[in-house]
Amino acid sequence: MNENERLDEWPEYYQQKFHGYSEGNLCLDAAIEQEIAGKAVGARNFTEEGENGERVLRDAYDTQIIELLGSRHVEQARVVYDLGCGTGTSTRRMAQLYHRAESVLGVDLSPFMLAVGRYLLREGGTSIGKGEWVDDLATDNRISLRYADITDTGLPSASADVVSVCLVMHELPQAVTKQVIAEAYRLLKPGGSLVIMEMDPQAPGYLKLRSNAMLFSLLRSTEPYLDEYFDIAPALPKVLQ
Repeated sequence: MNENERLDEWPEYYQQKFHGYSEGNLCLDAAIEQEIAGKAVGARNFTEEGENGERVLRDAYDTQIIELLGSRHVEQARVVYDLGCGTGTSTRRMAQLYHRAESVLGVDLSPFMLAVGRYLLREGGTSIGKGEWVDDLATDNRISLRYADITDTGLPSASADVVSVCLVMHELPQAVTKQVIAEAYRLLKPGGSLVIMEMDPQAPGYLKLRSNAMLFSLLRSTEPYLDEYFDIAPALPKVLQ
């Protein structure tokens, strides 16, 4: 962990309990287990796919980006930012999709997540990158991970062709979600693209979950801002305008 990657005080919302960890994202256990936890969620949501469930979900994100923005967009993007990158799962995926990008930068506020993510990037060419981790890894010198608040990254304005926010907003209060969107727009070059992957509260799986009071209360206990996200999700198209 870099000595400079510390704040005197993290935002209050970021210090809440997330995913069953009393320290939320600010602990090494959460960082080490993040990618296997993602696999578990994917398997639960895509039962027919089993251990490949998360891959199906992330493949769908890639497919939608290409369908909505076009293959030319993917070929021409040179600078990609991934806000709320965690250990870099989504950042590595963005690098694969935007294979001609010169720089793919993940940004996160947890030094623990970044430490694990950087370790995985360093070890991509070793045995851990070839079957000893959750996914196969590869060395990619275009990828870097930066410690910063995604509401105020400190990155230059109009510097990115693409800003991705992947599975982050459901962990934010509504006011912070709006700040992240504003920051994303500040970072984008004219004609750049903001891409978002998030929960759909109207999806059959979530409707079924919300109808079961016990299961939904268990989920809410690990996601302190889920109610706020479900309230703002239908309005996101207007918020994004």
